[in-house]
Amino acid sequence: MATDTRDYLSAAQAVAELGITRATLYAYVSRGWLRSVPGKGRRRLYAADDVEKLKARSRARSGHGPVAGSALRWGDPVITSEITEITPAGPRYRGHLATDLSSQGKSFEQVATLLWNGTLAVDNPWQAHPLGLALRRLDDGMRPGADPLECIQFGLATIAAKIQPLGLAGAAEQAFASQLIARLAAVCGLVVDCERVRDAAQQTGVAATLAYALGGAKLPRTRAVVAAIDAALVLCADHELNTSTFTARVVASTGADLCGCLVAALAALSGPQHGGACRRIEGLMAEASRLPQPADVVAARLGRGEQIPGFGHPFYPSGDPRGRALMTLAQQLAPARARPFQEIADAMNASGRPLPALDFGLVALASCLQLVPGAATVLFAIGRTAGWVAHITEQRRQGFLLRPRARYTGKPGPQVVPSEVAASTSPT
Repeated sequence: MATDTRDYLSAAQAVAELGITRATLYAYVSRGWLRSVPGKGRRRLYAADDVEKLKARSRARSGHGPVAGSALRWGDPVITSEITEITPAGPRYRGHLATDLSSQGKSFEQVATLLWNGTLAVDNPWQAHPLGLALRRLDDGMRPGADPLECIQFGLATIAAKIQPLGLAGAAEQAFASQLIARLAAVCGLVVDCERVRDAAQQTGVAATLAYALGGAKLPRTRAVVAAIDAALVLCADHELNTSTFTARVVASTGADLCGCLVAALAALSGPQHGGACRRIEGLMAEASRLPQPADVVAARLGRGEQIPGFGHPFYPSGDPRGRALMTLAQQLAPARARPFQEIADAMNASGRPLPALDFGLVALASCLQLVPGAATVLFAIGRTAGWVAHITEQRRQGFLLRPRARYTGKPGPQVVPSEVAASTSPT
């Protein structure tokens, strides 16, 4: 039977289509990737559909692969979500700008409910009491010198081991989440002592709970202080697929329970390139306090070729609106305590560096409120739990396992012909 040459290409055509040499073409044939049939004379013809398949594979490796890889580095969106949109004016929670919600005095509980259900209505502010935890046992388990974030991690692990909320869904899981978040806010007080936790657990509302758990002895628990903490929590509530949120979604896609997802998210947030950046900024401010002028720390660090944490964000080249809002709030609350932060920000701006980001504003606000060291990271963590719960719920609803592929760039192994693989796996 004569070969229908319309379904085949000459060697010159196949080489041109694939952008390869003739030696590579012959290698493809020997590996079984490209069918070849006799043509006129001593010439060979090559299956056009095989050529198309090889072209598609090449496009996937040189096109889609790098696109997917770059998407994991502040690149294009890779997951559909109805929760938060990143805009030049900051994150927009289900159509509401976070900065607007913060300036309007919306509570953290209201914003969490917005992220979870799309409504700002909330029945009652969340309360941690009764904790239902053996506080003395928790206190004995904390290492000396632990910071508030470690208190949250330890408390969450204890709650997860004790309760394990398997099978909860919908309103029942959200009710559990609200109680859990309020308890974690109170457990931050373990950095001081159990009595501080008990005092915090008696408060109504997450912001008031944190004011007691993280506040120093001199902190007046005024309405303005609680409102400032609420504003910070609202600004931290979600930021699309940041590292900790993506981690929560990956774990949620496996079917893990809520506590398991939150444990993973907290671990991701603790890193110095994420929520742990607040501790680096605290170190910056400690160094600045030992210099003649706070702004001298900018010249000193830049002179040593060091980065200055807390400035700039890839999504906000004109400045992070959340950082700007927090800096303004800190200046309104305690102008004198906010002054060193503003002087450093001004020095950075004068040297052509980026504007303050969320982390820098959080440390400035925590300092102005005279909260315990490490409090800024906890404000970040407790605030972000609202977004984590929303994304965990959404990921479960979408119902697919998050499992990206890796493009191998290591040492090449021996070439395997597909036909040989098939032969090796066929029954003998």
